[in-house]
Amino acid sequence: DNKGINALNNKFEPARTDADWLSRDEEQVDRYVADPLCGGPFTAGYWIDFIGGLLHVGSDSLLNRIRSDMPIFIFGGSEDPVGGDKGLGDLVTHYAQTGHQRLKIKIYEGGRHEMLNETNRAEVYRDIVEWLQPVARRGA
Repeated sequence: DNKGINALNNKFEPARTDADWLSRDEEQVDRYVADPLCGGPFTAGYWIDFIGGLLHVGSDSLLNRIRSDMPIFIFGGSEDPVGGDKGLGDLVTHYAQTGHQRLKIKIYEGGRHEMLNETNRAEVYRDIVEWLQPVARRGA
């Protein structure tokens, strides 16, 4: 049963598919739905591993292992039901609280979960390249 994942679609009801939460780009959503390697079923073991991984990856001890002067670009969509404005803001705050100094955040209005597969993906790719160029010249 995929009720946990399908709940992410609630804010987009009436939805065209169970995966509308991923992107506003219907073609990208259809590609995801048609791909047998995408989606569930999600077992109890999956959820244990997934939640455990999230708790580990967001821990202070792990974030403290990342150099504090490492440039970090955090971006996402305002309509992402997994994070959105609040989740991205909390993430940036957590990085700042663990001493990370070179943070950039960009929240794309209306964007959903997969910003690299969104209707404004050209803008997202351009922003990534613009962020990377001075970082690459200066050296991380």
